Amino acid sequence: MPEGLTQRRIDGTDVVTVYTAMRDAMEHAREGHGPVLLEMMVTRPPEPEAEDLPLQVRDSGHAAHQTDPLLRCQQILREQGAWDDEWAEKLYQRISAEVKRAMQDALLDAF
Repeated sequence: MPEGLTQRRIDGTDVVTVYTAMRDAMEHAREGHGPVLLEMMVTRPPEPEAEDLPLQVRDSGHAAHQTDPLLRCQQILREQGAWDDEWAEKLYQRISAEVKRAMQDALLDAF
C-alpha cells in the first residue's frame, strides 16, 4: 500500500457503517492526513435476487435482509419509523415502468 494511504475494511451491507466511514474518511483527508481507501465488503445472495422478490417477501425477514444493503437499509428505516410502504410500492412501480420503457426503446433503436 502506498505510504500515506489509510485503508479500512468495512461492512458494505450496513448503510450506517458506510455513511460513518465515508464521513470519517472525508474529515481525515480534509484535515490533511491523506487519502483513505474504504474496502466495502458485500456478499449478495445467490438466489433469488432481492429485487425479484415481491414486496411482502422482502419485508418478511427473508435471509436476503442480512446480506443485501438495500434491504438492510429498509429494515433500519422501518425500525426507526421512517419507512412508508405506500411510497416504496409507488416508487417500485414507477422505476419498473421506466426500465420497461427503456428496454423497449433500446430494442426499437437496435433495429
